[in-house]
Amino acid sequence: KKKRHPVLWFESFYNYRVSHEDFWSIPAHPNNVTINKVFFHDKIGCKANYVCAYAGRFHNYLAELGKTSLRSTEELDLLDADSWGQVPSFGQTNFRLKTSSTRKLDNPIFLVEVSQLNDDNSTRRDRLNRDLQKFLGLSRPIPVDVPHANHARKISKGHIDICSPNYQIIRDEMLLIARNASIWIRNYFLQSEDVTVSLPEYVDELLRSWFDDPCKYRKETKQS
Repeated sequence: KKKRHPVLWFESFYNYRVSHEDFWSIPAHPNNVTINKVFFHDKIGCKANYVCAYAGRFHNYLAELGKTSLRSTEELDLLDADSWGQVPSFGQTNFRLKTSSTRKLDNPIFLVEVSQLNDDNSTRRDRLNRDLQKFLGLSRPIPVDVPHANHARKISKGHIDICSPNYQIIRDEMLLIARNASIWIRNYFLQSEDVTVSLPEYVDELLRSWFDDPCKYRKETKQS
């Protein structure tokens, strides 16, 4: 399972859909993700493969794997809380309605935060490869640099910069989601004996960074 900061995920997923002209998946297109559309999921549900805020609630999808108890009020509140921190009593976002049908996945899970795949620290990157090789039971090391290409026709017109002031409302929405996801993944999901990560302390550091607006780092990088 690969996860990344929900703010950056939203930008990447939106631009990916635009690049491949999958405009059907963007409810607000061509007006981009306006305020009345970013909460698309709250009213009629976020359909599969659609670009909307709800799809960035990674902790909800991970919870459906059944690796945590899903019993405490604190845990369920993190899964159910909406954009304003309120816990709904009904509706699609209410995870309490799903707990009775959630079945535990027997398979073990290796969780990767996407930043680990582009880590400039060669020691940590090599450790990730070794840990993943061991987890998968491979006899040979995993290639460090795997070539990849996408030959589909792409366009860049209509791409968004999530750090633009025009998308502040979306960024605020995704940051709230990111913070709940960070807490749940660290305090519940990673406590399962069935879940493995490479360098737990580093993964914890990465997940804690989800509390921060990644646009601040992007701005600092451009200025340096």
